[in-house]
Amino acid sequence: MTSIYQDLLQSRRDLTQWLIHFTRGEGLDAQDVLYHILMEGVLRPGWATRGEWDESTVYGEIEAVCFSEQPVDAFIEYVNKRQNHKYVAGYGLFLHRNDVHAAGGLPVIYGLGSCHVETRGDRRLIKADDLPLNEQYRYIVFSPNNIEHPIDWTHEREWRWPANSLFANGSKLFFIGLPQNQYKCRVHAFVEHDADIKTFQTRIKGMMERDEVGKVGRPMVEDYDQYWKAKLLKMHLVSLETAKREGISRFEDWPDKFKSPLIP
Repeated sequence: MTSIYQDLLQSRRDLTQWLIHFTRGEGLDAQDVLYHILMEGVLRPGWATRGEWDESTVYGEIEAVCFSEQPVDAFIEYVNKRQNHKYVAGYGLFLHRNDVHAAGGLPVIYGLGSCHVETRGDRRLIKADDLPLNEQYRYIVFSPNNIEHPIDWTHEREWRWPANSLFANGSKLFFIGLPQNQYKCRVHAFVEHDADIKTFQTRIKGMMERDEVGKVGRPMVEDYDQYWKAKLLKMHLVSLETAKREGISRFEDWPDKFKSPLIP
């Protein structure tokens, strides 16, 4: 027996079960950031800085990994409208949202009825009466009627994963390729241009041959490199340029003929 959501998923192109973790061009360019993610096999949480002063948009005391629940076509439009790889680029990962939830991730909270914020060092904290401290990493300011500086990020349909999740095994790292409990490691990679596919395949193949994968600096998970090698061999690599040309609106609708193996 299917749920109402599953029925709607079949008929509505604005719904998707695949979250996007996109890279940005800060320090390294967006392509190299994705390459390093694929090399290490982990996502590293941060404070989601934005704006001219690189102000943190993650409240509370817990760093987070950010995801977007936008369908592919909406994400492509977002990248094209933003036109700034410092903030969003067409490189990243698709992760199944059920897996992100199993790992401890949740949709963000856009705005509160009341919100008293205090500054503690370089962190911004909300009074616990307004939002418990352990939930504050999910909070995003929502102020669309602010005349001088309207704030509305709801188009990103954001999710966040907290660095203190039990899934991290005390490491503050999201282990993409490690099956735990209900986490099933459903993940694939995307690039912006068709020409990027061969480049990434060559780089990742070389990385595998040099035995550089799954090395996260210290042995937080025993034999993680073996888990990640096995995952890389099963991952697909797709191009947003192909999606735009072929009218592909969601990852679940992506034809197999337009999916390439990450490692040929």
